[in-house]
Amino acid sequence: MCANRFLAQINRQHQPSNKHRFHVTPHQQDCEEETPKCPPPQSCSQNKLSPRIYGFLPQQGTHHCLMELYTRLSPTSVVAFIDLKSAFDIAHRDIILDQLIDFGIKGNLLRGVLSPFLFNILLHRLLSLLPNTDNTTITCYADDICIHSTSPYHLQRFLSSFYESASSCGLIISPGKSRIFSPRPARNLLEFTVGNNVVPLCTQYIYLGAPVGITPSIPARQRVHPIVQDLLARLPRRLTPLKWLTNYSSGVSIPVARTIYVAFIHSVIDYLSPVLCQLSRLTLQLLEKFQNQAMRFILGSPASTRIVNLQHELRLPPLVERIYSNVTYFSIKCLYYPHLSPHYPNIIRTSLDLDAPRPQLHQGGRTLVSTVCSSIRGLDINILAENVDHGLAPWQTPVLAISYTPVSKTDLPQLQQQRALETIDRLCSSLSVVHHLYTDGSLQQDRSAGCAVFSPLLEPPPEGWTGHRLPKSSSSKYCELHGLLDAVILITRTRNNGFIICDSQSALQALSSHKPAYQPPDTQIHRDLDMANMSSLA
Repeated sequence: MCANRFLAQINRQHQPSNKHRFHVTPHQQDCEEETPKCPPPQSCSQNKLSPRIYGFLPQQGTHHCLMELYTRLSPTSVVAFIDLKSAFDIAHRDIILDQLIDFGIKGNLLRGVLSPFLFNILLHRLLSLLPNTDNTTITCYADDICIHSTSPYHLQRFLSSFYESASSCGLIISPGKSRIFSPRPARNLLEFTVGNNVVPLCTQYIYLGAPVGITPSIPARQRVHPIVQDLLARLPRRLTPLKWLTNYSSGVSIPVARTIYVAFIHSVIDYLSPVLCQLSRLTLQLLEKFQNQAMRFILGSPASTRIVNLQHELRLPPLVERIYSNVTYFSIKCLYYPHLSPHYPNIIRTSLDLDAPRPQLHQGGRTLVSTVCSSIRGLDINILAENVDHGLAPWQTPVLAISYTPVSKTDLPQLQQQRALETIDRLCSSLSVVHHLYTDGSLQQDRSAGCAVFSPLLEPPPEGWTGHRLPKSSSSKYCELHGLLDAVILITRTRNNGFIICDSQSALQALSSHKPAYQPPDTQIHRDLDMANMSSLA
């Protein structure tokens, strides 16, 4: 069952606000049935689901859960990590269907198979049964449950309620795999139970693949930080196949070797960026040396080659800078969209105010917040206030809105033409000087493809009004998009006002998509439209 279709039906009231607006007059031969669109990730807050659910939702992932936890940990924290036994296997189908009906889902969508997204529906039912407990919050990523509290007494009460709610939803807690973590001394904690079983205490826990209790300083009698030491033990095993591939004269090329390195080694560092950002630059230097060694293997360079030359050749920044950049980018994104991670952006925003009191955080959390705030101040950007419509973030491309002139396939061609001309005349009245550019693209039966642009008033280009061929593997939509691209390039080059008229509804729908299917023409069209400040096509 498609998660996007659920989100589209659950959040049908959300409408995107866009910078550009396309007006489309579809012709009969190129019309396609409009498919329902999921609201954009930045405006779709999943307001029907609990805000404490993070898995299998757009723009919400493990880093949100980790940052929430790291910036909640304090010297008085008590955290329960709950493991659900065979959660996906025993998920109660009838309870999920009942909750979907409560959401207003109906029809064929109720006849689908169980999917990871539907597990969120079951979690929502579970969370809705829990009471509001002082100083206690819960975060759910699939079957990984994290319950944070500042009071052992409140945590035990919450665990009792969680056990009863999970049982009513058909879920079973595994006490043997669950753990209680706290910076407090164990002698100051009571015995925590789930049902009739005691949950063991721990001094360290791996949550979503990352350690929880992080001390920035290197422990006594150790020369390397344990987190760095663990990475240095794991990463060489991933580097071994790359060494083997680059040692042979007929091995992989440098671009392929770089891709392998980024996919299988860099990705581990990127995922653990919130953890590594809590360590000092000096502590991370061993990881920097590891990357330098990997770059020499990829390029086959001697030890005398300067590191800056290796980085420039492979387009790889220093590893420490990449770690800090990843966390800073994530933090700015959370500040723009605070609903994705309610607690973390509040902590960052408060810490950016030099006059505001500092939150009482665990050692690692303080280092993390301090590093992020220092990076953001160095960027010299304005942090917009919470609950304000931020518009598009700086890293995003504006999405084009589309409105349609009603035209039926059963209408006479003369009526379709009349409506198209009326729409064009109405839109032309908004511009002082108007040029019309007509575009078309097609795919023939012999698989040959091409596109063309024509204007009855505009000065033709040096090569004349001629089309050009496209690869035989092109689809008709791809051809139409290339025709639009040629028209946009032409009108921006001549710096004239005008309308680009296209008869492909599917091509314009592709331009308004948040995940364009045809990256090269889509992204270039958006870029050229932004530079020329164009606003409307027909």
